[in-house]
Amino acid sequence: MLASWTFEDLNTSVRETCLGHFDATAKTFHILYRFVKECRQIIQATINRSKTLLVYVEKMIFVENKETRLHYQAYIVLTRVPDEGTTAIPLLESPTHRQVMGQFLWQNKKECEIKNIQEKFILLIHETCKYTIDNISEQYPKLA
Repeated sequence: MLASWTFEDLNTSVRETCLGHFDATAKTFHILYRFVKECRQIIQATINRSKTLLVYVEKMIFVENKETRLHYQAYIVLTRVPDEGTTAIPLLESPTHRQVMGQFLWQNKKECEIKNIQEKFILLIHETCKYTIDNISEQYPKLA
């Protein structure tokens, strides 16, 4: 299970958002990504089978002409080295007012080992389109 939460340092009152993975079988909880000294509204996230890549969707509030509008942006980030300068890469050219969802496509574990299958995920944009992203390391070389 993936979860996001806001952490507050009681000594400094600095707040930040964290994303983590709870493994119910092993009863362990691991932080996958931290927004150091930033609070973000994360509404959806997915990780790959090896738990090395994270795709998450952030909801943002923009005020345009005195009208409040919600916008969404999807990001992909490495989870291997938390808190060591890992930078999330936006998956859309700009935030959209349409809701966005990302989902890694997990193949059968034995099949992946035999065929050396690349990671894939799907990015859905409400009422508009969907993208299936293959060969992640080629499209996002900073993640390789």
